Amino acid sequence: MITRIVIISIVISICGCNAETKQSGFDTTVDGTSSPPVSTDNTDLENRNHVSLVASSSGRTLELAYEPADAVQPRVAELRVQLSSDVTFASATAGDALTDAGKELISQVEPGNIVRLVALSAGSATTIGGGTLATISISRKGSGPSSAELLLDRPLFAPAEANDGLLVDGDVSF
Repeated sequence: MITRIVIISIVISICGCNAETKQSGFDTTVDGTSSPPVSTDNTDLENRNHVSLVASSSGRTLELAYEPADAVQPRVAELRVQLSSDVTFASATAGDALTDAGKELISQVEPGNIVRLVALSAGSATTIGGGTLATISISRKGSGPSSAELLLDRPLFAPAEANDGLLVDGDVSF
């Protein structure tokens, strides 16, 4: 575990991001709260990166997809998905966008049924291209409706500029 923390720190240093840089990607509002640099403006779509969360028809997997644009591309990703209480995380697998870029996917469950996915490479600053970032396998308790949400309370990508104007489709019911 300590090795992975060191690797994460090294990769973030390589990307030129630290906690202060990451925070600078947020816009501060008049009341002092901060929000991620995610845009709801649907103009100039070709110049904006896009991330989406999609549930399979079976409701057993969730897929995080990435569509790059003519914008700064990410080299590291940290994605957090909030699962409804009737859903249990089983595993996560790196998608083609990560494997093609030589990235490793690390997954863990945080308190509150939040799945944290970190995509990085200690030896490469290769940018992440388009495609599937990760597939999350889940199990459901019962047959009622379930949900998942990509959390946007912090930047998703490093360098921080890869988050500028980011389009996100991050709420899914299944």
